[in-house]
Amino acid sequence: IIYIKYEILELIILLYYGGISGLKKTVAGMHTPFIYPAPKSFFDRLHNVVYGSCINMRILSSLKKVHVLNKKDYAVMTQIYKMKNVVYVPNSIEDKPGSIQERNNNNTLAILFIGELSKRKGIDILLQLMKIAPQSYVFTIAGDGPMKEEIQKVSKARENCLYKGFVSKNEIDTVYRENDILLLPSRAESMSLAVLEALSYGLIIVDSKEVSLRLGRNIEYSCN
Repeated sequence: IIYIKYEILELIILLYYGGISGLKKTVAGMHTPFIYPAPKSFFDRLHNVVYGSCINMRILSSLKKVHVLNKKDYAVMTQIYKMKNVVYVPNSIEDKPGSIQERNNNNTLAILFIGELSKRKGIDILLQLMKIAPQSYVFTIAGDGPMKEEIQKVSKARENCLYKGFVSKNEIDTVYRENDILLLPSRAESMSLAVLEALSYGLIIVDSKEVSLRLGRNIEYSCN
């Protein structure tokens, strides 16, 4: 059995070495969203055209299995595209006993964003919020990407905004423990590991309706 992350380059390599017969031995992992619900850029729209094409559907139907990480992709592929070889197995992380603790009580709200700094991840939305938020909202941004410079400018101009750049595994524990909320204004997600990690530390998730996990209101708030 061959497991691939279902992207163009990996598919080309598979077909080159394994041929058409190799498809029947392959499990394709959809680690990026199958269809972006709110495409913003040209490449997001191109992704939807390519992934939703008849040719792609024929390739996917030829595979042994298609592995999706969330129920939205599972519903799209089984109900809209009528695929029979789709399996839903979500991401998981190691439990962290004792990681949930009392949060800060100094009349501030500590908000964390961690991930790629791009429009698909909703960084433009985050920037607007940072510019208008009161000083009692303290933002920590961790990650890198094409909108890094915009984040750096705002973080330098406002005392309540801290840009940490790339955060190593040794630092991530402290970052989660210092915050109250994980903000995920993303326009497309498959199954964000940041969400699972934040939940394991007891953070409230504030995300967009496009990536909502439909959890209880005491755990997750989805905003337009």
